[in-house]
Amino acid sequence: MPKTLPAYWLLFLALMGAIIVASCGSGDEPEEVTFDLKIADRGIVGSEPEMEVKQDDTVTFSITSDEVASFHLHGYDHEIELEPNMPGRLSLTADIAGSFPITIH
Repeated sequence: MPKTLPAYWLLFLALMGAIIVASCGSGDEPEEVTFDLKIADRGIVGSEPEMEVKQDDTVTFSITSDEVASFHLHGYDHEIELEPNMPGRLSLTADIAGSFPITIH
């Protein structure tokens, strides 16, 4: 008999995005960048799967979920817990160049 995955694994598999931190050229000043993310019915609503910022930008994620979840930015190893319909915020300086997956557990 095949096993079914628990609901939180389905959520984890369904919601993956990435933030890409690109090295900036000389003369580019760091900026403040905010991404407003809404999670509903186990999917990111109205957001691109990849979000790009320049190295040294200040990045803020404002996340609202319709259920309990954890927002995790790999590579930077930042994670916040989300309560239903209560906005959560995660801010950081994009000081590592590369592509970093975002997962919702």
